[in-house]
Amino acid sequence: YVVDGSDSLEKLSRKTFTLNENINNRGDAGVQKVTSYATSDQGELVLVTYQELTNREFDSQHNVLNQNVLTYSEVSGTLLDVQEVRNIGLHSSGVALKRIIVTYPENFAWELIDVKVIENSDIDSSGNVGRSVITKYAECAIANGGTGAVTPTPGSEIDRQTITTAEFDLRGNALTQTILSEYWTGTVFMFSEFKDIINNAYDIHDRTPRSEIKSWSDASRTELVN
Repeated sequence: YVVDGSDSLEKLSRKTFTLNENINNRGDAGVQKVTSYATSDQGELVLVTYQELTNREFDSQHNVLNQNVLTYSEVSGTLLDVQEVRNIGLHSSGVALKRIIVTYPENFAWELIDVKVIENSDIDSSGNVGRSVITKYAECAIANGGTGAVTPTPGSEIDRQTITTAEFDLRGNALTQTILSEYWTGTVFMFSEFKDIINNAYDIHDRTPRSEIKSWSDASRTELVN
């Protein structure tokens, strides 16, 4: 439940059902089946996603370090995509300092869609990330037949985004934010776009009715594009 800013009433926003299986002696679930629902504008629960998570490795604080994620259209439905997730270094809030996500197509073929390396810093006690650098790669190597450490292939970079958030609402949604976008030339990253974003208050589904976005021709904001 969250408070609706339009009328200050507490309303149901989403509901998640998690079935935990293969629980070890420390209480860590090796398999989790997660069904997520969100309320419609009429207040009815609508299926958003169904995922099956295989958790292979945990740290001493029960945070998942090595994970496989299968996303389906619904329970026993169509497989949408497959992800291998590695979390490296955990902040006290539980947010990964570095996260690597490898995404495969729905047919489970070992042909990559992309590899994302997310490096988080300036994290507050609530887990809000002040600065996040997301580098996308086209190729990687995964040890142990696809279940071990992920190593992005140097030189296969695609693009990079640096997201800096100065202000959050109580649910962690970004209110003021900048995004620096760069593309890979084959040898170095080059400037692509710089944006200033100001978001109005979010609704119960974490959607903002209005955003002000300014695009600049350089990171120094010397020339406004639109």
